[in-house]
Order: sequence, then structure tokens, then C-alpha cells
Amino acid sequence: MEPLTHRLGVAAAALLAALLASAAPAGAAGASLDVLSVDTNGGQVTTVVTPSSSFGGADLTSAPWQVTEGGRRVTAHVEPVSNAHLEVVLALDTSGSMLGAPIDSAKAAAEAFVASLPAAAQVAVVSFSSKPVVVVPLTVDRAALIGAIRGLRAQGETALYDAVAVAAGQFSPTPGARRELVVLSDGGDTVSKTDEAGAIAALTNAHVTGYVASLVTKDTAAKVLDDLAGRTGGRVVPATDAAAIRSVFGNIGAALTNQYRLTFPAVGGGQTDLSISVTAAGATASADRVIQLPVRVTPPAAVTPRVMPAANQGWMKTAGLASVAAGLLALGLFLFVPTRKRRITSRWVAEHASHTHADTSLQDLTHRASEMAERGLRKRGWAGRLDTTLEQAGIPLRPGEFALVLIGADAGVLFVGSVLFGPLFGVGLAVGAGFFARTVLRFKVARRRSKFEDQLGDTLQLLSGSLRAGYGLAQALDAVAKNAESPTAEEFGRLIMETRVGRSLPDALSAVAGRVTSQDFDWVVEAITINREIGGDLTELLDRAATTIRERDQVRRQVKSLSAEGRLSAIVLVVIPVLLFLYMKIANPTYVGELTASKVGWLLLAIAGSMMTMGGLWLRKLVRVEF
Repeated sequence: MEPLTHRLGVAAAALLAALLASAAPAGAAGASLDVLSVDTNGGQVTTVVTPSSSFGGADLTSAPWQVTEGGRRVTAHVEPVSNAHLEVVLALDTSGSMLGAPIDSAKAAAEAFVASLPAAAQVAVVSFSSKPVVVVPLTVDRAALIGAIRGLRAQGETALYDAVAVAAGQFSPTPGARRELVVLSDGGDTVSKTDEAGAIAALTNAHVTGYVASLVTKDTAAKVLDDLAGRTGGRVVPATDAAAIRSVFGNIGAALTNQYRLTFPAVGGGQTDLSISVTAAGATASADRVIQLPVRVTPPAAVTPRVMPAANQGWMKTAGLASVAAGLLALGLFLFVPTRKRRITSRWVAEHASHTHADTSLQDLTHRASEMAERGLRKRGWAGRLDTTLEQAGIPLRPGEFALVLIGADAGVLFVGSVLFGPLFGVGLAVGAGFFARTVLRFKVARRRSKFEDQLGDTLQLLSGSLRAGYGLAQALDAVAKNAESPTAEEFGRLIMETRVGRSLPDALSAVAGRVTSQDFDWVVEAITINREIGGDLTELLDRAATTIRERDQVRRQVKSLSAEGRLSAIVLVVIPVLLFLYMKIANPTYVGELTASKVGWLLLAIAGSMMTMGGLWLRKLVRVEF
């Protein structure tokens, strides 16, 4: 850390910059940024800055910061400096030279200053005339502080250095506390037993940052305060009237409570220029410093093998084994899930039917794991959509069970990819596996819907034939469930089971329509529902619907056949470059390494991937025929 004496001077300079910026309106060019400290230990640069009041105390954490070290742009982590452990000692000059308007203005400004500090900040008040007096020790009681300030009276000589030493001793020994000293005086020291060097030593030992303001009166001895500030590398800020005193304390309060810590790795060595800027509310504030960085000796770059040797895998081997164990556990637990817990029937039946069988301990563990995963999905709003998709795909799993299987598969892919190609490539494969599972799920939904629509004409013919033979509608639906092929038999079987446990037939038919998402079947459900309400010949209605659906299906298949060549060409054009890249990655990694070993190569891969994606979407749009 920099010497405290230097930090005291920097703080005084920061105060002067804040006062100059306060004269300009918010967002004006007078915005400034003041550097309070710079730490260059451990290869990291940590600097604390405070913006001027031109920003109006706005939170600049997410504002665009720019940090340049030696002309090179670096990325810095920005965080506000916490005020949780802020300690402030306010030292006020109450000597006879302050009598009248000066002491009244100082007390009014001090009250406003104390009230503006965070509620958790501890504040102490020290007055000094012929000798320093601790009026109020460190406390968070604002009423006690304001009452003590109002009771101050001006009389006697000026013991400035003694007051600084006493104030430095008021801070707590709490590790990590921010210790700030604010001094307001109009003159030099006249009766102190401590000299200037002793006062500065007291501040240094207590790790205190100080702010110094000079109140201009008829007895002002500016040289004393100038010497004190000059010996520490800082300056004195004059306050000529009541308004100036209030402005001084207002800017000091803003500087104490609105500080930001920027941390970034040092990229250079030796003496270098540091430039920091931030833009907010239409204004840009900047600060420049010259800092001394430790000289680093860069070791020769080691050649990293493209495939990590098994002997040097270290933590990757442990993480991989843990991932495989988690995946195998998820798959193993799933294998023991009893049939009655799976959604072989329907979610409506599972919710309304009672279960009397007892679970084994392993089954209970499985249920707990799947329920925990399902709760996590439900919190993020994914459980309902995943549940609907699984039902449409005909997969007899609950969302939590599907999540466990997917986690296990992803863990296995991550381990295998990390061992064969490295951790980065393993992560990419794991992410790709997740998208692949989503694609497979959508494919199963589309294929099941297509099969259901292909069977719908025969289904309606079987249904109308059963009605013509004298069966009731419920018996005809049961006949379809027993004689049709999958997935029609499964859906109608679920429909019959739901009606047997109390669900109305229109609701059960609507549930089937919602799962298969077929427009043709939606019309059939509407026709059956209307017929049940107003009557009529349902057999003739179903025959006409079956004829219409068969004709539509014939046209749909003809369109699909005519567009098959275009769809296959689109698939080949998209898949072949990806497969060729993967093959070359395995067969000749050095050849492909020209792309993956530099930023330019990664940029080219990103551009190629974007163009491939846009081309695939374009080809998909061309060969997709809306019917």
C-alpha cells in the first residue's frame, strides 16, 4: 500500500477537485474522478477512486469503465467500497477565532454532514481550542452527535496538532475498518505539545485517511495548514462563507460514501501510466496516474500438448470420475423406478388415483431425487413445458426423472470429451449433448404426431364401423383402443382410463387433442362434441371426416415426396462440414490446430459457424412447404 502521508495529500487534492466540479451542473464537462489509493502487490493492481458530485451520487458499478495501463486496454473488476465498517472522526476548531458566524456555519455544516453518512457508519466528534476534547466517542447515535455539535462554543487558543493526535486514537482496532479524519480549522497551532511530525506519525500508525479544510476568517493562518498539507503532498481547500462550508462538507460526505474499487492484473512492469475513466449521465470523468509496477520475468512458453496425458490430468481425473459416478447413479436410480410411478397412463389419472403400495428404500431415494429435480425445474418455470413435451413425445417419464437421465448422460459426455480432447472441448460436447437431447425430443414429438395423423383415417373408419354395428360411443372408443396401432391405441387407452375414473368424455377427448396437436383430430373432437350436444347421425359425420382426412393426407404425402430431394440436400450441406471438422480434429489435430491455437482462428470458426447457421435456416425455409 502507498504511505498514508501520501494518501492524506491525495485525499485533500480529491477534495479540491470535488469542490471545483460542484460548481458545474450534473452531466457537465466538469465531472472528475479522483484516485485515492493504488496497490500493486501480488501481480494485481487495486485502485480506489471516487467520482465528483457531478454524477449526483449515482451507482456507477455497471457504468462503462475504461482502464488503460501503459497504453494497453485492460479489463477491470469494479465493485463499490463497502460502508459497513466506515469510521469517521470529525475534528472541529472551537478556538476564539471561530467566534460568531464561523462557528455557527461550521456547526450547521457538520450536522448536515453527520446526517448524510450511512446509518451503520460510526462517527466521533473532537473539538479543540486550548486543548482537544473528545465530545462524543465513536457511535451510531445520530441524535447524540447532533446534540453535541450544537452545544459547541468558541473560546481559547488552537491546539491543532494535539487534536490530530487525539482524533487518530479514537478509531477502533477492528481489522478492515475504513478510518477517515475530517478536520475543519481556520488557523495555525498555538499551544500544542505535539509537533507536526508527531501528528502525522499518529495518522500513519492508525492507518487513517484525512481530509483538511481551511476556514477563512480574520485570524486565518493559512501557512500552518499549507505546511501540514504540503508536507503530505496535498493542498488546503479554503471555505470563505457559510455556503462554502456546507459545500465542503457535502463533497467530503459524497467522497467518503461513494468510492469504487477497481482490480485488474498487471500487464506491464516498472513505471507506467495508469488512466481510468467512467461515463454516466452524459458526462465522462477520468484520472491519470503514474504507478510503479514490479518487474516481471516472463518464463519461456511451454508447449502444451493438445491432448492431456493421463498422468497429468490431476483434478480433471477426479472431476471426471465424480461426473461418471453421478451419471451412473442417476441412471441406476432410474432403473429402479417402479412402473406405477411412470406416466404409462396419464397425468390426470396419476393425480386422481390412490396408491397403496409401499416403496422400498431405494425406490424412495429415487422418488426423492426426481422430486428434487422437478422442484428445481418448477421454480424456473420449465416443469410444465417439459411435462407437456414428454407427453407429446410419448416418453413415460416425469420431468424430474428426465432431468436425472439427462444429467447422467451429460456427465458421461463431459468426462469422455475432456479425456480425449481436453476440458474446453469436453464442455462444448456436453453443451452440444443438451441441445441434441432437445432436438431428439422435438423429433419424437413430430414423428408421433405424424404417425397419429397417418392412422387417423383408419381410426375414424373403425370408430364409425363400431357405431354402425350397434356399439355406443364409449364402446366404440374402447374398440379403437384395443384394435388400433400405436400411438393411437395408447392415446385412446388413456382416454378410456380417464373416463372410467370420472373424467368427462369431452374433457378426455380435448386432452388427447392437446397431446397429439393434430388439426385434423381437433376437427373430429369438435364434431363429436357438437353431435353430443345437438344430436344427429354421428356415423355419417365420421365417414365424411375420414374421407376428407384421407384426401388431405394423400396431398400431404405427395408434397413431402416432391420436397424430399431439397430437404436431403439441405441436411447434407449442413452436416458434412461439421463431420469433416470433427474427423480432422481426431485424425490430424495439428492441421486443425491452426484454427484453434489463435484468436484469429477462433474468429474464423465463429464466422463460419454463423454463416452455416444462416444457410441452414435459409435452406429450411426454402424446402418447408406449408399445407
